[in-house]
Amino acid sequence: MHIEAIFLGLDVLLDTEAQQLAATNAAFEQTGLSLRWSLATLRKHARTHGGALAITAALPLAAGGIDRARVDALVAARDALLRAAVAARPPRVEPACRALVDEAIEAGCKVSILTDMPAALTALLLEQCFGHEASSKLAVVAGGQHFGAAAGATGPYPRALQALGVEAQCAILIDTAAPSMDAASAAGMWVRSLAPHDAAEAPLACPQLHDMPTRAPEARGAARHLRLAHGWAPTRAPAPATLAA
Repeated sequence: MHIEAIFLGLDVLLDTEAQQLAATNAAFEQTGLSLRWSLATLRKHARTHGGALAITAALPLAAGGIDRARVDALVAARDALLRAAVAARPPRVEPACRALVDEAIEAGCKVSILTDMPAALTALLLEQCFGHEASSKLAVVAGGQHFGAAAGATGPYPRALQALGVEAQCAILIDTAAPSMDAASAAGMWVRSLAPHDAAEAPLACPQLHDMPTRAPEARGAARHLRLAHGWAPTRAPAPATLAA
């Protein structure tokens, strides 16, 4: 068994934390919420809910359930502010992850991006990262994806794997958010969690992509290092799953 497809989260590939934090706090102000998040708070909610829905953790449940209009207004404000910020000042590309993409493609792997971030923002970020080569380098790109209960246990991964012609056990997701990682694991994929604030220090390497590792990583630094090579194993082994027909 070997790795044939790598799915990456946008937060692994690009450092947008500062812009997300600024856009989130500005959206609070625009929508009349007297809140101001710290970076630690943003990270916590992004890991729990995903980047696109992290801001919704600021709204307590109303007596009758979620106030959908208020949620939509808050998310729309954050999305517009974040897109404007990214357009004005492109975020830093994580050099190790960018190198991983090139090395993976050279080794014959298919690299894809499935994200809950809006499609327009996703396209802008990938253009800033890869330039005119984005469409030729990436096998599948889809923004505005849903993860979690509303999208089913496996989310968009079975359809993406089917489009790629890759079995789930030969694919890995490298991401930072629990909803996408839970969905990938439920779909039968390998999963590696990489915290965004560790990304700059984590040496991402795949010198032997076509050799599926069999041993667990050493506890020392395992959470901050990704090595798709002998001696490395993902954070979570895949759960049994059957791809949709």
